[in-house]
Amino acid sequence: MLTLILLIIALVLALVLVIIISVWVSKVRRKAKNILREGFGTEDLEEAFRKSKLEASQTPRTVSDIASLKLPYISRDFPDFNYAEMKSKAENVALTYMRAIDEENAGLLSEGNSELRTKLDNHIGQNKANGRKEHFKELKAHKTGMSEYRTEKGRCVIVFRTSYQAKHYVENENGKLLSGEKDFFEQSVAETELIYIQDRMIAENDLDGSLSLVCPNCGAPITNLGQKFCEYCGTAVQELNIKVWSFSNVKLNDR
Repeated sequence: MLTLILLIIALVLALVLVIIISVWVSKVRRKAKNILREGFGTEDLEEAFRKSKLEASQTPRTVSDIASLKLPYISRDFPDFNYAEMKSKAENVALTYMRAIDEENAGLLSEGNSELRTKLDNHIGQNKANGRKEHFKELKAHKTGMSEYRTEKGRCVIVFRTSYQAKHYVENENGKLLSGEKDFFEQSVAETELIYIQDRMIAENDLDGSLSLVCPNCGAPITNLGQKFCEYCGTAVQELNIKVWSFSNVKLNDR
């Protein structure tokens, strides 16, 4: 009899526990559904996740613009500098750089010095060597602004940042998706560097300091601005122009 009573008590307690858990789970589910409904207009978790992903893919990255702070200094150093023109060119260089990768055609990039073009050639060549096709589809720029202006020994540098969107993905030679998304935009930022070599001799003497030019293929230091080939891997490196503004680098996806 005692055993039966204990068993009944145990069953009742278990039942009460199940009821409490069920009520708690029900409340959690209702709360979660309310959150999903208020935030995404649906109670379905999968649909809410898709909508969240879609919203993120349509929200541009922000870029700052310090032109108002730096233009007085640039105008002092370079009275003929046309900021609006250079900003437009920087945006175009960034977009063209990505289109060239997408179409595997470095010839699309008409602006930029030899260092930038060699880097683009190597990027495309590396993709081909690895059997990869990198795409930037439906590419669009949102905003471009100046993020940096600095003067160093023998040169001046202006850095532009462009927020953009693209369906950025990588396939293999058979069209199998390796990374990225075909159906969602990637919102990212491209960084474009504009350089002006003022004094070749000073810049050459400072190559181990602020200038830090490197081979676009292997990353080895360039020890002379007039150097034609990399001392380490033999990649052609044409000399940089002096006293001429030129685009020298593009960094994609904050890399």
